[in-house]
Amino acid sequence: MIRLLFVIPILVFIACNKKSYVNTTRQLLVRDLESLDTHLKSRFLDGYKEVGDAGSGHISLTKKENLSIDNGVVFASSKKGFVWQRRMQDTIKLSFYNIDNSGDTEVTNIVQAAIETAHVLDVGVIHFQDGKYLIDQLDFHPGVEFLGSKHTILFKMPSDDRFKRLFTSKKNQYFSDSPSNWLKFTNLKFDGQSELCGLYNKFELEHQQLIFLAAQQDSKGRLRVEINNCHFQNGTSDGIHVYHNVDARIYNCTAENVFRGGIVIGGGNSKIVVNNFASWGNRHKTGIDVEVDGKGYKQSYRVDIKMTNLKLAGDCDIAVRDGYFYGKNIKCTESPYNFAARNGTIFIEDSDQEIVKISFRSKGKFSVNQFARSYFDGGGHDNAAGARSIASLEQTVEKFTGLVAKHQQDILVSYEI
Repeated sequence: MIRLLFVIPILVFIACNKKSYVNTTRQLLVRDLESLDTHLKSRFLDGYKEVGDAGSGHISLTKKENLSIDNGVVFASSKKGFVWQRRMQDTIKLSFYNIDNSGDTEVTNIVQAAIETAHVLDVGVIHFQDGKYLIDQLDFHPGVEFLGSKHTILFKMPSDDRFKRLFTSKKNQYFSDSPSNWLKFTNLKFDGQSELCGLYNKFELEHQQLIFLAAQQDSKGRLRVEINNCHFQNGTSDGIHVYHNVDARIYNCTAENVFRGGIVIGGGNSKIVVNNFASWGNRHKTGIDVEVDGKGYKQSYRVDIKMTNLKLAGDCDIAVRDGYFYGKNIKCTESPYNFAARNGTIFIEDSDQEIVKISFRSKGKFSVNQFARSYFDGGGHDNAAGARSIASLEQTVEKFTGLVAKHQQDILVSYEI
């Protein structure tokens, strides 16, 4: 199936940073190496070698005065003025922080400490082991991967603050002339705990996104993000919200009972690629929404979006104010497609069905309802109608352009009224 959108009479043819440091007054984990039993030695020191060895990190004596952060693996030393510090070059495992992964205790400060550690030490990965983590709000930096395990769930603490997001960059929003390093979310499950929140069905908590992505509005460089194999559930707002100046790649993700949508795109100067996304729900069917109302770099509303292999129980709402949307193999199982474009292009194709689906839009008195009924076996409303064609895409476009030429005077007169 190929879906087209024709807009009449406009005749737009649419074929479907500063580095931050953690306060060091609170040591999250301090132990004397001599007091560690065999289990703890293995847990904290295994795989880490002395300076010069081919390990993934090392233990070294460090002057206390030179410690700029608490990275969770600082140990007391008998040498006055020094501590043992394990330096991390690739991965911070949150188990190093003695973190509670039962979901009973809030762990926001501990995870944020790990985020700042990764940022300052240029560590590539923060690893959440199996378990449940109760989190209020985290501010991320680009250049790190949040990596989960098979049974990792991040629970958002219930809040009445409509701007309380699980992951955001409110304090560390990216700004540069060049694209950021890649921020990644991999193998994670996000739970908004909507059943424990207050009223939200009338959009009272509409900005409580589970992941909110944006660079500063006047940033020429985009925040680059990859989200892979993640699941979003029980959200009072959006699963993923892509705002202005973002280059987002979303692969193999799912969403369930997320109120506003599993993926929502709301800001300009952004590029988005989505492949293999499914959404459903017994309370909120959950779909996707493209509704760009935030200006990006140079006051741009432009978006360039490619979405393939989507199966949605909720709405597929695509409104391209400026730019391009390409979709292929998008299935809406229970809800309608809704398309609109002002200065943009929408092209959607589905190779599973050998038909072309068409949407017509008009302004003024020209009735696309009558137009669709007369020429494309369709119908609808005077300014919005749908139709279908069994001809090829090329033949359908050729027929449409010929009919527009035939009715050109009617369209122009209608538009002037």
